Amino acid sequence: RLKQGGIVALIALGALALMGQAAPKSRTVEAQEFVVKDSSGKTRASFGIVGESPNPSLMLFESGGRTSILLPKGLRVLDPKETVPVVKLVAEDDGPSLTLHSASNKEGVLLSAYKGSPGLSLYDETGVQRVAINLLTGTPGIRLSDASGIARAFLAVLKNGPNLWLKDDKNKERCAIGLGPSGVPSIMLYDVQGKERSELSLGPSGEPAILFTDAQEKTRAGMFVDSSGVPLIAFSDAQGKKRAEMGMDSSSQPII
Repeated sequence: RLKQGGIVALIALGALALMGQAAPKSRTVEAQEFVVKDSSGKTRASFGIVGESPNPSLMLFESGGRTSILLPKGLRVLDPKETVPVVKLVAEDDGPSLTLHSASNKEGVLLSAYKGSPGLSLYDETGVQRVAINLLTGTPGIRLSDASGIARAFLAVLKNGPNLWLKDDKNKERCAIGLGPSGVPSIMLYDVQGKERSELSLGPSGEPAILFTDAQEKTRAGMFVDSSGVPLIAFSDAQGKKRAEMGMDSSSQPII
């Protein structure tokens, strides 16, 4: 940092020196680029309009070849080959972002705050996003993806409680686990079409229930244990109407 500060100071002194050589009546020095070199003649810093870019930039060159570029809307640090930015800090109108590239020149980490919604994304060695953490409209969420980039798991804390969704490789929801507004837990299972076929839940007083549904998502069977500990199995027709029951009464006698 001290070296970079000294280089910036040299640029400023160089500019003042050029101003001193100008005509006495003018305090303006016009140039397209200012270059600072070390004792061996190597360029260590430059300031100006470089290349075809219309924007000014400040470039700092390390002895190892790494380059830092300061632009009006951000900062870029190039790899030793000066081909790919390994660090990129950008301040766009929608929000700032910080990108860290991996050794394979693929995007590794992205930290952003687009439109006031912060997010963190992690990428594998092939550049595929595998983890995304976001805070959207006050709702935190985590998305996990496979090597093909297909989201396979979601975790979010909604207004009514936390929820976890699991998907297959065809992007179909197959399992959901969550807590209701009063903290009541439930587990839902889905078929390959994404239709709910079974649900395991607890009632407000802790009474368990398991429901089984058909392909039309009509409840056809259910197993329950009420708050007094009495078990019951119920069967319904294709319209969802209860047609038969079997279980035990309060005296533990079987009933049908």
